[in-house]
Amino acid sequence: GGRMVAAFTDAERVEGLTDEFPSISVAAYNGANTVLSGPAQDLEAAIAGLTAAGVRCDWLDTSHAFHSALLDPILDEFEAYANRFTFGAPQR
Repeated sequence: GGRMVAAFTDAERVEGLTDEFPSISVAAYNGANTVLSGPAQDLEAAIAGLTAAGVRCDWLDTSHAFHSALLDPILDEFEAYANRFTFGAPQR
């Protein structure tokens, strides 16, 4: 399943962690925080330095590591399911 964590520091600092830990991904840029997603052990190791430096890191209560490569195995099935629907242009 993996996990997700919000790091309350500048995005560049968080992005740098993905170089050191290629199994994790930036899942979202939320202004005040940047969300990382990936295997739990790798995330824990990645944010250890941030928390030691006093950076607030909040674990998200999610069932999976959404927006990460851990979900790649379900993409074909998801695409097949989504293709059963006709999507229209957004309306105001």
